Amino acid sequence: MRIHTSASYADVSAAARAAKAELRVTFHKSRTHDRAFEVTLRGDSKRAPNVRHPNGEKAATWDQWGIFLAHLFEVDPDTRCGGEKRPIYRDADDFYFQTGGRFDEGVPFDMHGDHRFKYGALFAQKCTKCTAVRRWSLV
Repeated sequence: MRIHTSASYADVSAAARAAKAELRVTFHKSRTHDRAFEVTLRGDSKRAPNVRHPNGEKAATWDQWGIFLAHLFEVDPDTRCGGEKRPIYRDADDFYFQTGGRFDEGVPFDMHGDHRFKYGALFAQKCTKCTAVRRWSLV
């Protein structure tokens, strides 16, 4: 995931440690922020990462990504994740809205490996095993 931010590499590393995930990162320029990182996290998911040869590695879970990103948004609320035209998260407010505030208090009490999201309401999905929610808007 491409992350545009004013956070430092030390901040990104600290976020990965908080998420208990292995960090892989490359450094890039950003037209909108001080710097950009291309981040890949390895973690506790049952799923393989989106790479050609995973070598038995496992991707980070949705919760691990959430903890990681929540730490970055604490450092720089204007962090943007994804591309300029269609970002995944535009800023901290957008992240907390889309994740239903799940990462407001740090590590969720009902964190688990792989969520199974089902539609529960218009523009929202809820995990069938816990309180995790994914929301989106048309903006």
